[in-house]
Amino acid sequence: MKAKARRRRTAVIALICLAVLGAAAGSVRASDHADPMILKEPDANITDLFFFPDGDRYVVIFDVRRSLTALPPYRLENYEYRIYFDLHTPIGHADDAMNARYGGSVNAATLNEDRDILVRLKNDGTVKEVVYHRDFGDTRSFQAQAGVFDDPFNFPRFYKKNAVAMIISIPKAAFPPDQSHFILWGATFKGDKKIDHVGRSNRTQQARFETLNTLHPREHLDAIMKNTTRFNRLFMWLNRYRETQPYAGAVQLLQQTRGYDRVPDVLVYSTQFPDAVYSTYFPTDTPGGFPNGRRLEDDVAARTCAVGDCILQELSFIEGGWPRQTTNDKPFSKTFPYLAAPWKEGDPGLRPTPPPAGSIWRLVIIVLLVLVLILGILIYYAFLGWKYKRLRRRQYADAVL
Repeated sequence: MKAKARRRRTAVIALICLAVLGAAAGSVRASDHADPMILKEPDANITDLFFFPDGDRYVVIFDVRRSLTALPPYRLENYEYRIYFDLHTPIGHADDAMNARYGGSVNAATLNEDRDILVRLKNDGTVKEVVYHRDFGDTRSFQAQAGVFDDPFNFPRFYKKNAVAMIISIPKAAFPPDQSHFILWGATFKGDKKIDHVGRSNRTQQARFETLNTLHPREHLDAIMKNTTRFNRLFMWLNRYRETQPYAGAVQLLQQTRGYDRVPDVLVYSTQFPDAVYSTYFPTDTPGGFPNGRRLEDDVAARTCAVGDCILQELSFIEGGWPRQTTNDKPFSKTFPYLAAPWKEGDPGLRPTPPPAGSIWRLVIIVLLVLVLILGILIYYAFLGWKYKRLRRRQYADAVL
């Protein structure tokens, strides 16, 4: 009896685990292309945020709309795209691990928007309106452009694909003269509702950060700590039983918080910290390379894998073959707007975007209806059998009398 009870308990636990892991897989968040995996509003989906110096200017590139091959019109006018700058929160450089992973340490509690840029797009992907924060002052020397370009993210799944990009070039003089560090993040809004978030590349792509996309960076640490408690308990519970230990391993891989996760999802750039120190981990000849800022050329999959998050690195081998490609599928320009021309219909190797995956609920409903029909037939014939037996008993009773 005890063995049977234990097997039943293990089966129940396994079903719960499958449900949890299924929900996790469905909400794997991605910079940020596969973020979220199930796209309900593709035109709100942020794919990348770049920030790097170029001479006497800073460049911000904000990309949306992953895996794009379709021609316009899109539904971009439904959304507002915002880029935020925190200019007051210091960036600490005392921790080598934080420098290598995030470009430095940031205190989440002090994060706030000192300046922002609001972009509204037309449905063809071009600029409808750009609104700069008043503290930028005279913006006539700013450059802003938007449109469909080759997706700049170096990852096989997005080769021969386009994205909608917003490129803004800002004179360094538009910031305070002693400004030596920047903390940035981007967001998509539909009305007052925050739909998506981007900060450090390949952060919300990890399933364990599923809850961060709709939150302000000040709230990220609290959300991460709540997830830590919940999934640590689940992991320990599953790890007790031999039959469910494989599920514990899956929870650990997908959802359990790492010790280095407890930081807000923002992109940092600092001129205080010599790039030579970053080159200890990531050799580079250009300043402002990831994780200290983000340049178009940065091989994010390799750099994030080197410090603990390897899902993109592994997928780039699975989907891209050998040897792994370390540069984008089109060369970038050295001048504004920097991005490569979009792929067009008829270009060699260009495949149309597959239709979105259908919902499983239709299949579930059909299966349930078939099961109900079978059950109804079984009940009907069981009822006929019962009536037949009852009739036979009556006939037998009448014959005896």
